[in-house]
Amino acid sequence: NYQLPAAWSNIDLGNSSVLGGSASYNAGVFTISGSGGDLWGGQDDAHFVYQPVNGDFELIAQVDAYAGDTSYTYAKAALMFKEDDGSGIPSASTPGIYQSLNHSSEDYWYQRGAFSIESYSFATLNTTGGSALLRLTRTGNTFRSYHWDSAGQTWVQHGGDRTVALATAGFVGLAATSGTGNGILSVDFSGVSLSGGAPPVVDTSAPVITNVAVTPAGASATISWTTDEPATSDVAFGLTASHGSIASTAGLTTNHQVVLTGLNENTLYHFQVTSEDAATNAASGNDTVFDAGITPSTALPAGWFGIDLLPNNVGNSYYDGGQFVISGLGGDYWGNGDGGQLVYQQVSGDFDLQATVVSYAGDVSATYCKAVLLFKQQLGAATQPTSGAAGVFQSINYGAEDYWYQRDSDGGSITSYSSSSLNTFGGGVRVRLTRTGNTFRSYRWDNGSQSWMQIGSDRTVALNVAGFAGMGVTSTTGSLLEVTFGDVVLSTP
Repeated sequence: NYQLPAAWSNIDLGNSSVLGGSASYNAGVFTISGSGGDLWGGQDDAHFVYQPVNGDFELIAQVDAYAGDTSYTYAKAALMFKEDDGSGIPSASTPGIYQSLNHSSEDYWYQRGAFSIESYSFATLNTTGGSALLRLTRTGNTFRSYHWDSAGQTWVQHGGDRTVALATAGFVGLAATSGTGNGILSVDFSGVSLSGGAPPVVDTSAPVITNVAVTPAGASATISWTTDEPATSDVAFGLTASHGSIASTAGLTTNHQVVLTGLNENTLYHFQVTSEDAATNAASGNDTVFDAGITPSTALPAGWFGIDLLPNNVGNSYYDGGQFVISGLGGDYWGNGDGGQLVYQQVSGDFDLQATVVSYAGDVSATYCKAVLLFKQQLGAATQPTSGAAGVFQSINYGAEDYWYQRDSDGGSITSYSSSSLNTFGGGVRVRLTRTGNTFRSYRWDNGSQSWMQIGSDRTVALNVAGFAGMGVTSTTGSLLEVTFGDVVLSTP
């Protein structure tokens, strides 16, 4: 914990882990360094120093100084509370309450709901790069934010009460982020005091594993199970009870799903599931045998994979009759991170992706529920797309204008966009996304001229050569939107 005082812990939230945040304590001063994106949008990207709390609290801290990358207008320090989702550690996407002290702009008092920022107000609490003494309190479900008025020698509330039915158990503390994926912001906090909010009882019980099931699919198999508390998802498997291979799905959850790949059809395999909770209590199921069977006709074609870009926003995808059927929910393809289900191939260099949006079904209540063709750059050695990765996007929205846009840096915000109308309300359209060097182009098929018509202008973005191209879907709500894509072709030189 970088010599933090007793009871304080620290963690990278979201894409702050890409460059690596840090925290230290010396002579009464916390120095917190974070990056990756903003404390806004679909998830939080920052380094967070916190204590667990349960119930009412009062947090006071003086923001003294900023150093490092202050290029982003909303580079910030913040006092915040985040709900405990049951994992025992703070999560980037859980609801919470925030008071920011931005380096170069007005300062925000706001709240996060299940999927995005739901309400905010702003005031100017400091000069550019200046200091301020802040206070965040909770009484029942009422949260208040204050700054110290040195002239009047009194606390001044700003923005009004926020009455939000958040869980009593959670995490309160101090955060810092540059708001970009290119550099780290460091913030000094002093005079920090936290009162109230007795921490929860320490967990010493291992997860209880139930409902273990296997769905064989020839070359792959999906293992699922449930636990009575959030825990990891790990499966040991192999041709004997000694196993020899391990597959895992990242994150803590109560509904577990792990996909085993590289199997041989009609072959017997052993497997054993293991789950470990946030307090490192672990449990394992019994060794079980299954027959891999044969590959079903609805499996995604070879080289294509499906992924949910945000945890706990579970979608699905399959292939039937030459069409991809993709269902997604949760966050938008926008802001500092993307949500929904993505079906993709790994690519390197130039590509040409073409697909017809055939139909929409399910939850079409949100204005910007959408299908999207996209490219997301690969982060390091990652073998799967990540929510906050930089990229280019062409949306085909169900009920609104359609957007051609880009995210220049990992965890950064959308930096440039244009709009047009590519389809009628819920209608179909054939679209195309290409890359040549660092130039990306988007097109729609014009039935009248029987030719491709470019949408907007060229987007020249210095993205990694390696990345992921594919089709995404999100309802932007808690219910699934289903989109059918036909005539999908992805070609590379």
